[in-house]
Amino acid sequence: MPTLSFYIMAQNEEKRIHKTLKSIKHIADEIIVIDGGSSDRTVEIAQEYTNQIYVHPFEGYAKQRQYALTKVNSEWVFAIDADETLSPELQDAIPRLIMQEDVDAFEFSRRNYIKPGIWLRYGGMYPDYQRRLFRKQKAIYGNIVHSGEIPQIEGNVKQINLDIIHDQTDNNIQYHWKKLIGFVKAEITDTMPNQFWGYYLYYAFVDFFIIFTKKYFLQKAYKMGTIGIRLALSHAIYRFLTNIGLVIKRLKIYFLNQ
Repeated sequence: MPTLSFYIMAQNEEKRIHKTLKSIKHIADEIIVIDGGSSDRTVEIAQEYTNQIYVHPFEGYAKQRQYALTKVNSEWVFAIDADETLSPELQDAIPRLIMQEDVDAFEFSRRNYIKPGIWLRYGGMYPDYQRRLFRKQKAIYGNIVHSGEIPQIEGNVKQINLDIIHDQTDNNIQYHWKKLIGFVKAEITDTMPNQFWGYYLYYAFVDFFIIFTKKYFLQKAYKMGTIGIRLALSHAIYRFLTNIGLVIKRLKIYFLNQ
């Protein structure tokens, strides 16, 4: 039977990583934890489940994941975050899935819980397919913030409607704002602006309107009330701030070359 490794990227996740590890321990041949430098009990808790814990300073999402792959020894890899667990149905299915010889990667649906019992059904947030299970030798991570987090696969990819449970119930607005700004900064750093600065300024406003309209109306985020408004706004603000950052970056490049 093919072997299966799970890797977890974590930093200061003492409140949630125990549930993650508990949901995978019985189906994992190997558990690897890549810690970005936690100051809480994350590493101590992980040691209850595995001795393969590597402290590796965070260099970016794609680089951190590519580093994780260098520590994997199994044929199959499941990338799971420290605030996620596997639904019982997905746990049961995984041993059968890795037996399929004609598939090289699987994408699973994900439920994003923001409050106990409340998850994001609309706004394009479900099924929210995540490419997490794949053959190690068929995968490589890129170098761009979001696309770089998704392994590029040389082979057949299959989508499965079995849920990963994403626990965001302890995260307040301040946490989400900090995370959003972190993604914005990372994408600006990874992107080389190759257009006139006015191009990015124009699309800062156009993209804001398009993304908010798409999320709130077309993808029916309005059905979630104020949560839907916050969801649509956060995606629109992300794109707006990224474009404004590229305006500033493009202007800096221009003046440095004068």
